[in-house]
Amino acid sequence: MSTRISSPVFVGRGEERQRLQNVLERAMAGTVGTTLIGGEAGVGKTRLLEEFRAQAASGGRRFLEGGCVDLGDGARPYDPFVAALRPWLRSLPTDDFDRIVGPARSAVLQLIPDLGSDGGGEVRAAAPASATQSTLYLQVLGLIERIAADAVTVIALEDLHWSDRSTRDLLRFLVRNLTHGRVMLIGTYRTDELNERHPFQTLLADLRRSGQVDRFELAPFTRSEVHDQMAGILGRPPDRPLVARLHDRGGGNPFFTEELLAVAERGEQRIGLTLRETLLARVGGLSTTSRDLLRVVAVAGQSARHDVLARVARMEQSEIAAALREAIDRHLLLAGDNEVMQFRHGLLREAVYDELLPGERLALHAAVAAAVETLYADHEIDAAVASELAHHWYEARDTQRALPALLRAGRAAELMFAFGNAFAHFHLALNLWPPETQSVDGMTRQDLRMRTAQAAALTGSYDRAIALVHAALDDDSALDPDAVRSGALLERLAVYHVGSGNPDAAQPIALRALDLLPADPPSVARAQVLGILAHALGLQSRFDESNRYAEEALATGRLVGSAEAEIRALGCIGRNAAVVGDATSGVRTLRRALTLARSVANFSGAAEISIELALALHWAGELDEACRVADEAIAESARWGAEGFGTALRAIRGLSAFLLGRWAEADDCIAGALERDAVGSPGVMAHGARALLDLGRGRLDSAAEHLEIVLLMCENFTATVYGWTDLYSSIALLSIARGQPSEAIESVRESLARSAQPERDVHMRVCHRLAIRAAADLAEVARPLGDSAGLNDALAIGREFDARLDHHAQLVRALPGGGDPHLALDVALGKAELSRLMGRSSAAAWTTAAAAADELQHPHEVAYSRFRQAEAVLLSRGPRTAARAAALEAHRLARDLGATPLQREVERLAARSRLDLASPSVAPDGDVGAEPVAHAIPFRLTRREQDVLERLTVGCTNREIATDLFISEKTASVHVSNIKSKLGANGRAEIAAIAVRLGLVAETTDA
Repeated sequence: MSTRISSPVFVGRGEERQRLQNVLERAMAGTVGTTLIGGEAGVGKTRLLEEFRAQAASGGRRFLEGGCVDLGDGARPYDPFVAALRPWLRSLPTDDFDRIVGPARSAVLQLIPDLGSDGGGEVRAAAPASATQSTLYLQVLGLIERIAADAVTVIALEDLHWSDRSTRDLLRFLVRNLTHGRVMLIGTYRTDELNERHPFQTLLADLRRSGQVDRFELAPFTRSEVHDQMAGILGRPPDRPLVARLHDRGGGNPFFTEELLAVAERGEQRIGLTLRETLLARVGGLSTTSRDLLRVVAVAGQSARHDVLARVARMEQSEIAAALREAIDRHLLLAGDNEVMQFRHGLLREAVYDELLPGERLALHAAVAAAVETLYADHEIDAAVASELAHHWYEARDTQRALPALLRAGRAAELMFAFGNAFAHFHLALNLWPPETQSVDGMTRQDLRMRTAQAAALTGSYDRAIALVHAALDDDSALDPDAVRSGALLERLAVYHVGSGNPDAAQPIALRALDLLPADPPSVARAQVLGILAHALGLQSRFDESNRYAEEALATGRLVGSAEAEIRALGCIGRNAAVVGDATSGVRTLRRALTLARSVANFSGAAEISIELALALHWAGELDEACRVADEAIAESARWGAEGFGTALRAIRGLSAFLLGRWAEADDCIAGALERDAVGSPGVMAHGARALLDLGRGRLDSAAEHLEIVLLMCENFTATVYGWTDLYSSIALLSIARGQPSEAIESVRESLARSAQPERDVHMRVCHRLAIRAAADLAEVARPLGDSAGLNDALAIGREFDARLDHHAQLVRALPGGGDPHLALDVALGKAELSRLMGRSSAAAWTTAAAAADELQHPHEVAYSRFRQAEAVLLSRGPRTAARAAALEAHRLARDLGATPLQREVERLAARSRLDLASPSVAPDGDVGAEPVAHAIPFRLTRREQDVLERLTVGCTNREIATDLFISEKTASVHVSNIKSKLGANGRAEIAAIAVRLGLVAETTDA
């Protein structure tokens, strides 16, 4: 008779059970819920699920569950979903199967091919395979909705820390898109298996930001809970010294406590020093036959079915039954679904497997692989079996059999759009390829390299893809070189360089490829090379050359019927138009390209075009539409298994949200982009977006760090439109914020030197207006000092960049569409800054700039323009009511955005000009009153004296203080004398020293 090892009484976890129940109740009401449960191995995640399942089942809910295995991306694609769905779907009568599976038949039969026949062996009607991963994911979503139509359905996925890429992508898609229906998703994972770079961490971060997931971690048991657990196992109150000893040794881990108690109950005086020793002690108590079979089960994993075990162990059925019964009675094994034997806990399997000698492991893996092959000799091998065979032959170190098995598994993963899994299989196959072997299963080593590179690129690993193509080129040159073949390889290399954000490397490679491919007769290869060359040139701001090659690529692509070449050419033409200011034409062309890409199921092409379209809409001022397109493309790229495109899309999404003034939303998007270890062009955009957000919030040190990262990334390029121009405009903003206008102007000149066509680049005009702004700042310093040389230099610089901005505006306005809406804002800001430069800041010019910014929904630019408008009114002795109205709007917008530096500028202006910003009439959301502008000031300094002190400590003369505060020089002198008396100082230098030492003035570095 077996001894109980688990408590029949569920212990603790009241709060966690209630959280699960709350999500289930929302699902019963039609709102899909997702819960993720973390915790260390053995802490009780599975037991909590079992208890919840019993509770859910008692109310008539459907509970489907599956788990991941420790094979990483080499696992069977979508393994836990298959395990959850297969048993229930197989149990359905034919009529119910047809009704529920319905239009998802192709997806279901791709995931679970053995459902193609019913229990009696009759073959069900097949369906064509899903054409894209998008189709596959949508069909799975529809299937789950139909499963839940007649009963609340809980889908539980265990051990997600072992999940493969395809599983993570499908789960991400379902959480984001399965929003209505009586469905609850539950996932468990081991926290002790995760590190900072673990791929599951990225999914956790994604799901956390979505706001659609309830996540909690299980803590170890308290001593009181260990007491209750032991009482349940023993059927009597346990000895308190034993409770204390096991709690101390097991750390409150329920599984460890069970194993330690099992050892203690056998009368052993010494409790194992480690969990592994404790587990192996229990295994050691089995018979020799049962121990041997346990080792086979540990190696076989998902292949541990009765028929496989019989062939590997070479036992009679009666012997196997007795050995398995002994292990089950000792609570070491469980009978799982589909007749697969499983260990009671993954830690048990790990302990048994690790105890095997290397030779034993090799032999057992080979035996399991041979058994599976024999059993499937007369059957078509699907992705699941292909992954099993690849794993076992590889672990058996049998290259001759492992190589074709890995190729078969990779191909099967590709057909299921599990590109991360495909890369894992293909990469292992490459490492095993014997040098003298020409081909395996009809695939050459070069073919394999390129398939591996494509799988890597589709998952965003462009560095790996580039390395693989270089290796293929090296091999090609060592053999008899073929011009067409080499041209095709170079085309792929150029594509991956562009994908990584390095068009400067791509452009000469594409030219080499073009030289190898004749124009006559026209070919698909030449059309593709022309397209990637045009793309690279466009990214280098060489727009005329780019358009010439793009038009040739478009014509050639249409001649040879290459939709891929046509998509790339249209994308390039549309992007170039948007970049030079012809936004209407650019957006229209890009939408044509996106429609074509989707119509031919070219998911990578559609993702690339979506990036360009979102950018074009961003430049066109259609920021809400840019956000919508980016959101749609992020979801699509996840469905297509091309999550590598998501980084750039999230960065663009964040930039658009930033301009719209939705800074919290921008923060989330940018954080999502940066969590993916963004590199290349996506990395430039992500870190650049973070720098802009930090600049707006006044986090200057953080902004500088991100700009330094962008600078290091851009050093791989020379004139990339995604890099240098935006980088130097952001550096210029940083310099202005730090009070270093000369450095800002130098940054703009550096950007000019790097841009191939600065007069046409829409990014460059931001640099032009920032240079005028910096020149105005220089002039404001030079005038009160009587520095005529400095003032003349500032005026010359401002006029130079005003002329550059005018010339650019003329070129853009001459375009068929009349230019993009950002032009009006950039010109208005430039002219307003020019009026400030000339010493007569124009309130009318700043009003025009504010209106242009408001038209584009750029609240930060509105706030800045209103601040300058208020300042201009005061300087010109205009109506104080007009100045106050402008200052109030600037202050409200800056405060609502969290634009701390701008808010402080407005507050300082209000303080020195005695404008009231604390009026109840401007409080947001109907609150009475606004946030106070000033606080209590020490040493009984008046507010005006505090203003004077702040300027004195940075070296301002009485004249400069008077000018800045709109008071007379004599009044400024009186304030300085009063401050000296109150602080007990002997002079201006000592006043400054005391103020800095006692913190009487705000720091001027980072906010």
